[in-house]
Amino acid sequence: GIGIYTYSGVREKYDINSTLLANPFESSNFDLTLLQQRIAPTLAVKLTDYLSVGGSYIRAYQTFAWGTPYQFQNTVHPVSLDGVNFYSDLDTDGWGHGGQFGGLLKFGEHTRVGISYTTQMKVRLQGRQEVTLRNNPGLVGFGITDGTRTNYNTALTWRYPQALATGVTHTLGDRWLVSFDWQWVDWSRANDAQHYILSEGSNPTVNGVVAAVGGSPDGGIR
Repeated sequence: GIGIYTYSGVREKYDINSTLLANPFESSNFDLTLLQQRIAPTLAVKLTDYLSVGGSYIRAYQTFAWGTPYQFQNTVHPVSLDGVNFYSDLDTDGWGHGGQFGGLLKFGEHTRVGISYTTQMKVRLQGRQEVTLRNNPGLVGFGITDGTRTNYNTALTWRYPQALATGVTHTLGDRWLVSFDWQWVDWSRANDAQHYILSEGSNPTVNGVVAAVGGSPDGGIR
């Protein structure tokens, strides 16, 4: 068989007032869109009258875009950019893959127990990010004023968690079926850290400043 998941995701959009902007009371948009579509070819085999096993390969396409005021924090490299304020406009997409495996065990005529495991899925996204530098008085002496823009090639990895699930069903006569299921989802090791790379900056002035404080010659930031 084959499963096709239509586009699903989340959209957040609202106005915010941020001190990261030139005017602390200036209103700005926060706009985030995350969409994903999956295709899952699946094979199941009945090994005996009491045991069946199956699995599927999951292929996913994802888009991720966001626009928001932002500030480089202490996880950025080069670290000398810590505290730089800007408005980010990011647009990426990419592919990922994973798998799901499971089994179904039949106990007599009325009870069935199933278990399934879903692997962690990594989606590698690439695209462009426009950075508009805002409210950075310390950079004015380097020729970077409020509103200076630069574009980067962007790469990041989005992780979906591994999961383990089990369930039990039991029929009561001809009319009733009762069931119980339990699922563990490993969110703690999914996107506990989001790593992304900015490279090939389009503004030579910004590239020069970034390179001078420890970044790569093309203005690369990690």
